[in-house]
Amino acid sequence: MEHQTRLLQERMDTSSMEKFSDICLAVALAENRSKHPIILSLGAGTGKVERQIAYKYPKAEVIAADLSLPMIEEIRKNATTEFGMRENLHILQCSIDRLPIAPESVDFIIASSVVHEIASFRDHGRLGIHTEHFYQQVARRLKPNGVFFIRDFVQPDNPSKLVDIKIGKTIFSEDADPKTFVDRFTQEFKATDFTDVRSQIEALKRNGAYGQGSILTMSYADAIEMGAHYSWSKRFDDEVKERYAYLPIAEYGQFIQDNFRVAGVETTIIQQYPYLQSGYPLHVDGRLDIYQHGTMNPLFLSPFTGVMAFRRVN
Repeated sequence: MEHQTRLLQERMDTSSMEKFSDICLAVALAENRSKHPIILSLGAGTGKVERQIAYKYPKAEVIAADLSLPMIEEIRKNATTEFGMRENLHILQCSIDRLPIAPESVDFIIASSVVHEIASFRDHGRLGIHTEHFYQQVARRLKPNGVFFIRDFVQPDNPSKLVDIKIGKTIFSEDADPKTFVDRFTQEFKATDFTDVRSQIEALKRNGAYGQGSILTMSYADAIEMGAHYSWSKRFDDEVKERYAYLPIAEYGQFIQDNFRVAGVETTIIQQYPYLQSGYPLHVDGRLDIYQHGTMNPLFLSPFTGVMAFRRVN
């Protein structure tokens, strides 16, 4: 268990510089007028990003919140090593959907790669009532002119478009076997209906043709979801239970604004863009390659990490 936790922490930290850069840009765009802003990071994980924020913004009060005790201990352990102990970094163990934070008390709230956890485990792979509640309580804790920053997975702009996935081979020793992974994933992943893909696999198996070089047709959103899970799930079995992407970025932004409005908070979007993290193509190329349906013309992975920042305007 300790080994698995350590591996998870290492993987979480691989994108910490990207997260930090995204957040710094949002902070700059926010132009918050407070001389001593309060910055709350939800689902802080190892706290690496939060330590960097505390160092870069010494006049801010930075709160690193996480429910997991191993992550809380990791933040405490590392708080004195990487940048020296920061008096402006505070650690809070709590559930991100039950925040012990006063209303209208926070200048900048961060949710980086965490909201999909709520939708996956509390809303059964949908943007349901618990996800809505999360956004509404975040909205209530923002000060006027405060900013909410989110970085999470998003779907392609054309999620229902049909694409073909070609099953490849393992390239490095730590790779999962692609055909075994795809077979298992389409059986076990419950957040998306892979009935049609399973039928394609069974037909190939009956003909003794399932394996390297097999072509499977599915929606672009499902192909991206599968590729993202291949990158993670080969080492972390629990990840197969999570759904990463829910909506294209513009629709997701509207969903967040609608739920803020339910809480009586109006916002304007000051930052919104998707991008592709550098590691994902390296993890899937040659293992699960995506092509335009029926053409074998390669498709690059859609940029499926979404970055958004919302400023409260009332």
